[in-house]
Amino acid sequence: MSLHGAKKGSGIGIAWNALQLILATAVSLAALSDTVTAAEKCAGRETDPECALYVIARKCINTELPEYCTTCPFPRTSYCLKATTCEQTTEVWAGSQRYVAIRDRTMCSCPEVMHGLVMPLGAISGIEDVDRPQGIWKFAWDVANNTGIPPDQIALIVSSPDHRSQSQLHVHIIPLAPARAKDLESTPFVEVPDLRNVWVKAGALGESKGMKTFGVMVHKAGEVWHVHVDNAPLVDTYSTLPDCVRPKKKD
Repeated sequence: MSLHGAKKGSGIGIAWNALQLILATAVSLAALSDTVTAAEKCAGRETDPECALYVIARKCINTELPEYCTTCPFPRTSYCLKATTCEQTTEVWAGSQRYVAIRDRTMCSCPEVMHGLVMPLGAISGIEDVDRPQGIWKFAWDVANNTGIPPDQIALIVSSPDHRSQSQLHVHIIPLAPARAKDLESTPFVEVPDLRNVWVKAGALGESKGMKTFGVMVHKAGEVWHVHVDNAPLVDTYSTLPDCVRPKKKD
């Protein structure tokens, strides 16, 4: 499971007062689909280890929630005495009415590799969930542009169900390894001028290739984005993270 760590003073994020107001707003989701049942979503499964990211999004971002230090397993830095190390805390990079961006835990042991996660605040299981929000890719790209990763090296990745351990949709923000870019271009991809079309284009591409399940990776190519589909461990295969530390668990 790829969680996150925290460290003060990253310089990334939105104003605190605005974030508190934003995160107090309820998130409205569409009706459940036949593809993903209510049992597969994390709402009501807060004790399931596969729903740790969902719990963080719901209980660890807004520090004004009742009994914050008791209910949040990974509180924000300096808010709870029980959380003193990077691995025990949450760092928020940005937030909106629908999404939150946090620092991934791999940065605790590998701070030189920028690695963030963008999640919806509501229960969305993953790429297979038809409730997946269209705007999450644009939000993730805007956050990524403030991380210091060169735009032509930004990779946005959603892992396939075969290569993840969390049942909460999350987009990885991570640098693309230049040495692996050539291999990436050999995977199926489609060009998109608008990040709001990523899910539709990725789904059509995967179906055309006969893929029953796959992950999605997005990166900039000139004035457009390339949307790749592949049922592979995309973070380990195409990012710079393996050059620093190889995660022992699925992301």
